[in-house]
Amino acid sequence: MALGSVVLMGGIADGRAALDLLVLKFGWSLRQAESLSQLAELSACSQLATVLFDPKDLDLPWNQALRAVLDVAPHTLPIICSRFADVIDWPRAAEAGAFHLLHLPLDLGEVRQSLEFVSARSKKPQRLRIGSRGEERESLANSASASGMVA
Repeated sequence: MALGSVVLMGGIADGRAALDLLVLKFGWSLRQAESLSQLAELSACSQLATVLFDPKDLDLPWNQALRAVLDVAPHTLPIICSRFADVIDWPRAAEAGAFHLLHLPLDLGEVRQSLEFVSARSKKPQRLRIGSRGEERESLANSASASGMVA
């Protein structure tokens, strides 16, 4: 029985079979959400470990897309997926609540590393940071930079 779900937003599901197997190794299921309303439904009825999303699929700038994902799935760890040419200010994204950043097309090794971070985070006691809208969120900017992640 899966302990949670990894959600793919929009069209980033290339290599779905390989992703299914990878996610299953962590004890999670892989779900697809085509819209924010579908993400809200998934968030309401199951525990979400993380959401991988491309802001362009939501037709929003990265900061607005991140806020929209957090608004409908506030207890998830959002991972922004972008193309190398996209400009995303990682420190600002982390401060805004992004958990991690992956480049498209997805590389399974990088996805595995991100899921290891998510898994480790879900096993740690929660440290709280109050976000700009009053919700309890933690930014892992220090963890990501300590792990060598540079965006």
